[in-house]
Amino acid sequence: MWAGGSLRVNPARPLHLDGARAACIELIHDVTIKGREGEEKIFVGIERRVGVCLPDGRKEDETSLRRRLGAISPEATTSSSVSSTADGDDFGESAVIERRNIVFMRSAPAGSTGTPASPAKILPPPTSNPDFSHTFVPDERLLFRYSALTWNAHAIHLDSAFVREVEGHRSLLVHGPLSFTMLVTALRRHLAMQRADGTERGSDKGQEVVERVEYRNLAPLYAGEKMRVCGRRTGEGKWEVWAETPEGGVAVRSVIRTGVAAETKDARYGDLAMLGLEGQDL
Repeated sequence: MWAGGSLRVNPARPLHLDGARAACIELIHDVTIKGREGEEKIFVGIERRVGVCLPDGRKEDETSLRRRLGAISPEATTSSSVSSTADGDDFGESAVIERRNIVFMRSAPAGSTGTPASPAKILPPPTSNPDFSHTFVPDERLLFRYSALTWNAHAIHLDSAFVREVEGHRSLLVHGPLSFTMLVTALRRHLAMQRADGTERGSDKGQEVVERVEYRNLAPLYAGEKMRVCGRRTGEGKWEVWAETPEGGVAVRSVIRTGVAAETKDARYGDLAMLGLEGQDL
């Protein structure tokens, strides 16, 4: 289960899609076991660092790459050293640092049929009105596309019979990272539209862009059911963005920090076009 995570963008080293080669370093940051014997849950924190490779075809070994991207401490001599030996807040030459919090649970006994999934604790949305909101219905085709795009073949996103009979859910589950993608995309579109109509804060200094995201998946979202993405500014460079279930409870909650970038690029449609959603009400 994808419980949440965070994403940080290095404003000093933006990652441009300009054909340059990039590398991704992935490692296990920490592991924690919780729960009584027989019902344990394993919480795994995964860190991924992405950075541009050396230019002009220059090669570097894995240890040097990890050190340059800040994945190991400068004094480390082997690539087996994990990120705990380095400062987790140090970008190094990384353009992006992502944290994924994954929960592993015991498999259901062989031959057992799924009991209805326990209802999640649904949190109410903020009482103040959002600055923006968008409603859409994630369908099976979207889940299939996102599974293919992210190389995620888990049956809970693809096999309706498995979801009902084994996992006890009423429909296919929307991917945790897909919800995260929608939250960030909605805010980026809102910021771009503000800039286009001249209402963006500090527009004379540059475009307001996403720099840091922290999010938690609180309750499941299902294919074929309405999903509402809302956001509101809570301070200078700070936004609260969340996804609501059809009943109005909060399924995903995030806090997003923004900064000002000198470059101005229209970010309204790129992410949605990738998923085939550019024509939907989002």
